[in-house]
Amino acid sequence: MKVIEKSNEKALYFEVIENAMCIMHDDGSVNVIETLGGGVITSEVISPATILKVLQHYRPFTDVLERRAQ
Repeated sequence: MKVIEKSNEKALYFEVIENAMCIMHDDGSVNVIETLGGGVITSEVISPATILKVLQHYRPFTDVLERRAQ
């Protein structure tokens, strides 16, 4: 939990979507952290290049992108 809290402090944006915590960093990468029950936690890192492909179809961080564009 300490690692997650530290990442959240440095994060560009933090959002909880369903059961997953999504932490967007200023380099464009996103960490997705999800609990599977029974104390099991999974973590996945999505690269900036993959994020750009995803954002063409789905925009979960619209307020961040609008703020950065100004």
